[in-house]
Amino acid sequence: AGIDIVVGRSEKLSLTARGDLAGKRLPVGGYEWQSSGVDLLVEGVQFSDLGEWAGSSLPALGPYRIAARLTGTTAAPALAAIDIALGGRGAPQIKLAGSVADLRAASGIDVTLAASATDWWHVGTAADGQRLPPFRASAHVRGARQDLRIDGLELTIADSTVNASLQVVKGGPRLRVTGNVTSPLI
Repeated sequence: AGIDIVVGRSEKLSLTARGDLAGKRLPVGGYEWQSSGVDLLVEGVQFSDLGEWAGSSLPALGPYRIAARLTGTTAAPALAAIDIALGGRGAPQIKLAGSVADLRAASGIDVTLAASATDWWHVGTAADGQRLPPFRASAHVRGARQDLRIDGLELTIADSTVNASLQVVKGGPRLRVTGNVTSPLI
């Protein structure tokens, strides 16, 4: 009870965990952990630095703040109060908020996404990245890994806007995408 852990430095990468965690030894060995709530916060100055933890390359999008409340068991961990903000300083700004009922099964997803770049920007470094135009995008994503519903999708680039509601179902080797898409210029 009363976990209060801070690791790292805010000028590079910091992790804060506060809350309660309970565990019990299983008859077959190991532990089963359960949490009524652990508040997690990861902050840093360069999103690509998280690639070392994630074990893969991540884009250099600038500063980030990732906050969520972890609950549930080891077998079915849940994230509530997800609040993610990253980017800026010449890169797109991305915000994600919502919850995921079961992280392992990737089910009970209910998140809203907003992203924008107010000026021309580059993927990667300015020297090697392609230059991309300003944009604004938003969407509400619900469902599970095998069946996602994307509502209120709006993408605006220059004077062109695309609005859509889609359902993405993974069944077999290919995704099946159905829905409605509108754009005044198409």
